[in-house]
Amino acid sequence: MTKLQNLGVNDILIACVDNLKGFPEAINTIFLQIQVQLCIVHMVCNWMKYLP
Repeated sequence: MTKLQNLGVNDILIACVDNLKGFPEAINTIFLQIQVQLCIVHMVCNWMKYLP
């Protein structure tokens, strides 16, 4: 995330993530106003693991 900031990215409003541990926290550390959203495709795939 710091690399993005060093490249001139000043603000990201929304990030779609795939449930990597620690990634939402890392994004929030650099981009304070960001809204983190779990990718719906990954959410459904994770639910499918528990269906018979």
